Amino acid sequence: MKAVRLAMIALLTLSSGLVAQSFLIRTYEEQDGLVSSSVNGIAQDDHGRMWFATRSGISVYGGAEWVSYGRETGLPNQAFHQIQTDGRGGIWVIGENPDRRLHHFDRNKWESFPLPAGRENPFQVTCLAVRSDGGGVRVAVGTESSGVLLFEDSRWTDRTQAHGLAGRNVHGLAVYGEGFLAATEGGLSFIGKDGIENRWENTDPELSGPVRGLAVEKTSEGEKVWLAGSGWLGLLQGPAFRTIFRSPDIRFSDAFPRAELQPDHQGGLYFGNALGVSFCGRSAERIYTLGLREGLVAEGATSLFLDRERNLWVGGLRGVSRISSRRFFNYRQSQGLLEDEVTAIQALGASGIAFGHNSGLTIWNRAEFEKIPFPPKAGLSPSETRVLDMAADKDGGLWLAATRLGLGHWSRSAGLRWLSTGTAVSPSVSSVVIDAGGNVWVSGGNAVFQAAGGRLIPAFPGVFDRVYVRKLFVGPDNTLYAATANGGLFRTNAEKTAWTSIIGGVEPGDSNVFAVFVDSSGRTLVGTSAGLFEVSGKQLTRVDEQGFQIRRPIYLILQDPDGCLWFGTDNGVVLWDGKKVRTFSKTEGLAGREVNRSAGIVDGAGRVWIGTNSGASSYRKEFDLGPDIIPPPLVSVTGLDVNGSPVDFSREIVLGYRENNLVFHFIGTSFLDENAVRFQSRLDGFDQDWSGEYSAVDRRIRYTNLRPGTYVFNLRARNALGTSSETVSSPVIRIRNPFWQQWWFIAAALLVGGGLILSLGLAITQHRQRERLEALVSDRTAQIQAALNEKEVLFKEVHHRVKNNLQIISSLLFLQSRKIKDPAVHGLFQVSIGRIRAMALVHESLYRSDRLTSIGMEDYLRQLVDHLGKTYALRKDRIRVEVRAPGISLALETAITYGLIVNELISNALKHAFPGGRGGIIRVLLSKPAQTPGDSAKRRIFLTVQDDGIGIPPEMEGGKADSLGLRLVQNLVTQLDGTIEIRRVGGTIFRISFPE
Repeated sequence: MKAVRLAMIALLTLSSGLVAQSFLIRTYEEQDGLVSSSVNGIAQDDHGRMWFATRSGISVYGGAEWVSYGRETGLPNQAFHQIQTDGRGGIWVIGENPDRRLHHFDRNKWESFPLPAGRENPFQVTCLAVRSDGGGVRVAVGTESSGVLLFEDSRWTDRTQAHGLAGRNVHGLAVYGEGFLAATEGGLSFIGKDGIENRWENTDPELSGPVRGLAVEKTSEGEKVWLAGSGWLGLLQGPAFRTIFRSPDIRFSDAFPRAELQPDHQGGLYFGNALGVSFCGRSAERIYTLGLREGLVAEGATSLFLDRERNLWVGGLRGVSRISSRRFFNYRQSQGLLEDEVTAIQALGASGIAFGHNSGLTIWNRAEFEKIPFPPKAGLSPSETRVLDMAADKDGGLWLAATRLGLGHWSRSAGLRWLSTGTAVSPSVSSVVIDAGGNVWVSGGNAVFQAAGGRLIPAFPGVFDRVYVRKLFVGPDNTLYAATANGGLFRTNAEKTAWTSIIGGVEPGDSNVFAVFVDSSGRTLVGTSAGLFEVSGKQLTRVDEQGFQIRRPIYLILQDPDGCLWFGTDNGVVLWDGKKVRTFSKTEGLAGREVNRSAGIVDGAGRVWIGTNSGASSYRKEFDLGPDIIPPPLVSVTGLDVNGSPVDFSREIVLGYRENNLVFHFIGTSFLDENAVRFQSRLDGFDQDWSGEYSAVDRRIRYTNLRPGTYVFNLRARNALGTSSETVSSPVIRIRNPFWQQWWFIAAALLVGGGLILSLGLAITQHRQRERLEALVSDRTAQIQAALNEKEVLFKEVHHRVKNNLQIISSLLFLQSRKIKDPAVHGLFQVSIGRIRAMALVHESLYRSDRLTSIGMEDYLRQLVDHLGKTYALRKDRIRVEVRAPGISLALETAITYGLIVNELISNALKHAFPGGRGGIIRVLLSKPAQTPGDSAKRRIFLTVQDDGIGIPPEMEGGKADSLGLRLVQNLVTQLDGTIEIRRVGGTIFRISFPE
C-alpha cells in the first residue's frame, strides 16, 4: 500500500491547486470491440489502423470494425504487451502465457520467435523498440533484470551490464541514431552495432542516476530525447541536456518504477504510469492531470501513443481513451462548477472569471472554484432564479441579473446582496451593463433602470412600453443598445438623451434580437432568432459576405484578438475569419450544444470563453490543429470479391461474362472522428461521375450484373475537418464478352452457315428425292413436336420449382423477421421479402400460362400490388392503387426487372408518401404508344408510377440516389438501357422509358 500511495502522489498531485478540465475524448472497452479492456500497448500500422496488445489477445480497429487475434486464430500466446511497428508494414508484439515469444505480423500472416530461455533469474519484459535498417529489421526488448535482448536475422544476443549497459533494469527503449537508447536505473545508454556507449554519464548528474522513461521525437532540428526521472523531466538534444520541470512530487516506487512518455509534437509532453497521466506544456509552467474527471476511462496509463493525426491514445487497465482535440478546455460540475449549465460568464479583472448558473454563481481565481448557491426562495423554479447577465465594476465587484431574484451584487468582502426592486419595477430582471462612466444600467420587462444609491431608478419612461427588453449592450463609444423580443434594436445617442429604433425585415424572427456587437471595423452586428444581421441606417439587413451567412438563431457575438468573429448559436459556435467558416459543436469538443446569450467573453489572455447548456469551454488556439497540420484520411482498396469469392488483387483481373457481381473492400481511417469519415467512389467503365458521399459502415461497395468491359474502381475519403484524401484505384478489371460474341465463335458460325447454304443447294438439285425427303421431314416433324411437348412440360416444371424455391426463401426471411425487435432491421427484411415475391410472381404467372416466353403484365402487376397491400396493411378506403397495362406482354427477364422497379416505387410510396393517416391514390401505367408511319426510331415502352402524396424531398427530384431503393431502381433502369425522370407535381411522378 505504501508503494501505491507513493505512485499516486507521483502523478496525481502534480497539479495540486490547479483546476481539472475535460476534453474531446472517446473511450473504448470490451463492449466496443476490444478483446480485453486491459490494454498493455498501442501501435498504428501503415493503413492507419490501431493495434492494441491486451491481456487476452490483440485487437485491430480501423474505425469501422474490430478484428482480433489470439489463440483462437492460431497464436500460441494468450496475453500480449509491448507492441510496435517496423516502418515496413510489419507489426511486432511480445506475447506471454505460457511462454514468452516475439511475434511478427506481415501480409496477413504471423511468425513467432521464442525469447531466449535458460537464464538464472526469471525476467519480466518491460519495453520494446523496433527499427528498420537498409538490410532488415532490428528488435530490442527491455527486461526488468536482464538488460536488453537484441533480435536480428532470427538470432538473439544480450546487452547487459557486463557489456557496459548502465543498469540491469531497463525502464524505456527508443530508436535513436543508428541504434537504440536505453533508460535504466543506472542512467542512459546508447546501444549501437559496435557496442554500448554511456556518452552522457558526465553531462548531468540526472543522466547518471535512475532514468524512469524516455521518448525520442524527430524534428527538423534533429532528434530530441524526452526523459523522466525521480523529481524531474528533462530534454536532451545532442550533447546538451536541460531540466524542463522539477518537482519533488514526481516520484516513483519499486512497484511502479517506469513512466510512459509521449511528445505532442508541439513542444509539450504527456507522461504517466499505471496510476496517473499528466501533460507538461511548452512553457513547462503548469502540469495538467488527465484522469476520470477529465473524461478518461480510468486513472493512469500502461501506454501512450500519438497517432498520425495527433490524437492521443491512452491505454490502461480498464480500456482505451482517445483525446481527439484539446482545442476546448471544458469545465462542468465534475470539474468544480456549481452546475453544468453556464448561463453567463464575466471576467473579474485579470485573475478571475465568474460563471452564472440557474441557481447560483461559481467564482474561479485560476486556481480553485468557489461555489455560491443562491438561498432558496419559496415558489421559484430554477428558470426563475437563472443568472441571465453579469457585469464587473471597477472595484472588483460583480453585478448580476437573476430573473425573479432581481438585481444582485457580489464582492469578495461583502459577499452577495440583493437590491430591492420596488413596486414600480418588473419582478424579472433580464440584463445588467456598466458604461464607461461607471453607470449601472438594468433592464426588466418593458423598462430600463439605473442602479444608484442601493435602488433602481426608472430611466427613459415610455420608450419600451410595448416591447420586452431582453438584453443591454454598451458600444465602444459608450452608446447604449437595447435588444428586444420582436421589437428590433434600440440605440441611444452618446448623451443617452434619445433613442433610435432599428427594425428587421418582415420574415419571422428578423426583429427578435438576442445579441449586438460592434466589431473592429465599426460595423454593428446583430444576432436574431432568424440569423445574422447588421445595422444599416434604421434597418437590420442580413449579412451576406462572400457567401457567408448564418440563418439560425444567434445568441452571442464576440471578436478575438486575431479579428476572428465568434457566433454562439442554438447548435454550437461558428467561427468566421473573413475568408473561411468553421463550426464547433459537441462533436468538435465544445462542452454543450446551445450557447447562452450572456455566456461569452474574451479574457485578459485573449482566450475565448463560451458558456453552454452543458458546461463552459475555453478555446485554446495553440491546440486547434487545422488541415495544414492534420493529414487527410488514409485510404486503400484492399480486396475484391467476384460472385461472392475473393480473387487475387495484386494484378490485372480478367473475368468471364458471368463473373459480373463485384464487391470491393477498402479501408479509410481518420480518428479525428471515425463516424464522420465520408467516402466517394467511381467505377470507371460504369459510373459517369463520382458518387455522393456515404459512410460505408462495412467498408465495402457492391456492383451487380456488370456488362462486359474494362473497369477501374476509384475511391477517396473526407475527414471531420473536411480534408479529402488522394484518389486510390484498384487494378484493371476486365469482364470478357460471352462466347457467342468472340471472334472464333463468329468465324465458326459463318462456316456453319456456308455449309447450310451448300446443303440447301444440293437438296434443290436432287429433285428426284423430294417425295422421300418430304416423308422423312414429316416423320422428323412428328418427333420434334413430341420433343417440344416434353420441353414445354419441363419448362413449366422449372418455373414451378423456381417459384417454390423463391417462396421458401421469402418464408424463411419472414420467420426470421418475426424475431427481430429493431424496427429498422425488420423493415429491411420486409423490403427483401417484397423483392423476392416480385420475382416469384413472374415464374408463377408463366407456370399458369399457356405461353412460356412472355407474361401478361396487367395481371402480373395487379397480383404484385395486392401482395404489397397485404404487406403494408393497406386500407383500400384510404389509399387506392390503380394498375393499367393493356395488352402488354414481356419476356421473363424483362418482366422481372419491371416487377422489381414497380415493387420499389410502390413500397416507397406506401411507406413515405401518405404520413399521418393521409389518404390518396397510386397509379401504375405501362403503355406502348403507337409508332407513327415513317418513324425509324426504336419503339419504346413507358412505365409511369404516380402518387398524390407529400412528394419526395426536393434534393432528390433530379434523381440523386439517397437510398438503397432508389439506387436499385436506377441500376435496374440502366440494365434495360432506359431513362428515368422524377418530378414533384401534385405528389411524385416517376416516368421511366425503355426500348421495346
